[in-house]
Amino acid sequence: MALPQTYARRKRRRAEEGKAKVFRSKPLGKKLLTQLSHAFEAIDAQFSYDEKMIDELTVVLREEIGVLSLANQRELTKDFYGWWFSEQYIPPEDEHDMRLSAIELACQIGLRKADLADRRSVAGRKLLVVRNVVAVINERMMEDGFGFQFQNDQLIEITSEFTFKEMVEPALALLANPIFAAADGEFRDAIDEFKQRNYDDCIADCGNAFESTIKVIAAQKGWNDVKPTDNASKLIDALYRHDLIPPWMQEQMTGLRQMLQGAPTVRNKEASHGAGEAPRKVSKALAAYQMHQTAAAILFLISQAGLA
Repeated sequence: MALPQTYARRKRRRAEEGKAKVFRSKPLGKKLLTQLSHAFEAIDAQFSYDEKMIDELTVVLREEIGVLSLANQRELTKDFYGWWFSEQYIPPEDEHDMRLSAIELACQIGLRKADLADRRSVAGRKLLVVRNVVAVINERMMEDGFGFQFQNDQLIEITSEFTFKEMVEPALALLANPIFAAADGEFRDAIDEFKQRNYDDCIADCGNAFESTIKVIAAQKGWNDVKPTDNASKLIDALYRHDLIPPWMQEQMTGLRQMLQGAPTVRNKEASHGAGEAPRKVSKALAAYQMHQTAAAILFLISQAGLA
């Protein structure tokens, strides 16, 4: 669902045309907080008074934060918005992360409630409406330069609009196939670790997803010489041995193998081994590069295997 093509929006997009958008991970500005609150209300408009999404969201947030109320309000809706718009950040220290959790939970709860409502109604269209609202939430965050998107039932952090739309999002769509359940879980774990700033674990999970993807392809293709215990190097060798990557590409695109090996190589050097005496510091930039590289490799391999 596209945002209204107002004069101001058209003018702003013309000015931004050809420029790489720089995303931020915080804070949520007052304008975006207000726009998202309108989206939450649009979700709640689909449900009866005693089935409001905001009510369930508020109860979950109270429990997660560990407080009796979010903003000293007994009524659930008032309590949520009193906290949502508060300019005075209250404990805990991860207040910003809890607001991110609120966005994620609002989408999750809204979609679940709409799905249940449609199952009870022959002509139900609530799920379609809520999906459209979630799309608006994503567009609002994208337009605001706030680097998060709700995809595959979780809020993920993005560092580049191009790599997200051209690599991460399509890779997630392909991994949604049940045969890739393990790889899907591992790649989503990597995305979640990135969001939580656990960059070493992000790299490790990327490597796991990369290897799991190749193992599924091997199983689907009936490659009996590929074992579940094979490491990344052996798995990549199998791709060439079974001509999943054709001979002409092996000869003319020597950099491809290095790209494919990049996922396990970065993991082995930065994340899979003990830190030793000196604490290891994996940068956000390295983790983002690894995540995007893994998404591109997964997208290529699944498509090349004819499993897209």
